[in-house]
Amino acid sequence: MVSKLSMSFRSINDMPEEPAVGDCVKLYNDALSQLSASLLEIETEKKKGGNWLTKHVVGDVKTWISAAMTDGETCSDGIEEMGTVVGNEIKKEMEEVNQMMSISLAIVSQMKKLLMIHH
Repeated sequence: MVSKLSMSFRSINDMPEEPAVGDCVKLYNDALSQLSASLLEIETEKKKGGNWLTKHVVGDVKTWISAAMTDGETCSDGIEEMGTVVGNEIKKEMEEVNQMMSISLAIVSQMKKLLMIHH
């Protein structure tokens, strides 16, 4: 998911400069940082050799994915207001990434529920 977001970010970055595009670049950069932080926390916990699948780690990952989704939605709103061909191209690039984040959030949410039941 992070690599797909990164590729979309590069595509957006190549678009003509418009205020909404500049905002998207910043928002997607922020989203990429949040998703990378999620992966880093999981990897760090795995290297410790203990149980990396804890309520704390899953809660953090859920928070970061939610924040990344919010950034994506804010970007989509700004792009939609552009109403241009460039905006439509950017929106296409974002749809798959947003769908993957949504699926990831649903999975992480279920993991957190299961952890709360079994711990």
